[in-house]
Amino acid sequence: MEWLRRGPKARTTKAKARISNAEKIIGELAEGSDRARVSTAKIDFTATDRRTKRLWAGKRLRKAGLFDDLDLLLTPGSRLGVLGPNGAGKTTLLRVIVGELAPDAGTIEQADDLRAVYFDQNRESLDSSLTLRRALSPEGEAQVAALARRFLFRYEQLDTSVSKLSGGEKARVVLARLMLKPADLLVLDEPTNDLDIPTLEVLEESLLAFPGALVLVTHDRYLIDRVSTHILALDGRGGAEYFADYSQWEDNRTPAPQPERQPTTDSARSA
Repeated sequence: MEWLRRGPKARTTKAKARISNAEKIIGELAEGSDRARVSTAKIDFTATDRRTKRLWAGKRLRKAGLFDDLDLLLTPGSRLGVLGPNGAGKTTLLRVIVGELAPDAGTIEQADDLRAVYFDQNRESLDSSLTLRRALSPEGEAQVAALARRFLFRYEQLDTSVSKLSGGEKARVVLARLMLKPADLLVLDEPTNDLDIPTLEVLEESLLAFPGALVLVTHDRYLIDRVSTHILALDGRGGAEYFADYSQWEDNRTPAPQPERQPTTDSARSA
């Protein structure tokens, strides 16, 4: 680094290679330092002081083609994992819970002034035109630099556009924003996408420590088994069933029907 500070001239191919190699090593060191700091990152979801026993309750909920006659109760300390094949209605159910969609039938009751925080898998809550600084501090929080460090961003990244961040970096921004919001109910749709192992471990511990209610959709079997107190499985055909854990659901899964094999005609064989 001292040699680079002296401004060596890149007059020959060998000198250019030495400078390029040195810059590459410095970049790798910085990246390694960021990864090392991940293990010390702390994700704390902020709970409210609510003592209500029933936070959210749905009776005989129906959404055409996805789920029918579904009863769902969310209480402080309950952590519901939602499973099912793609297109079974997992994200639709989460959007019903947070009020973005209305059910086709059924009734919903929720605690007064319920505070629900929603992590959407498409990061739609992020405005790609913002800088990292503005994305981390939508209300102008004074401690944005400290928040950035906590979520493993370097100070010089603060003026970087959100559109230039990687998928994992965008996920960390969303998690940081969620931390700033007191919540009774956390609704997380695939929060583990693009996260590395150390950050996943920190997220897991934070979810276990959260005293409110949690609804979690994830393809991470280990996380859903470790965090969930019970499982709701959607079968993609309108049915829904509760299970104690992932293994019980897997043992009771009904394989999806296979399309009938059409008989091969002589003309098809010759073709």
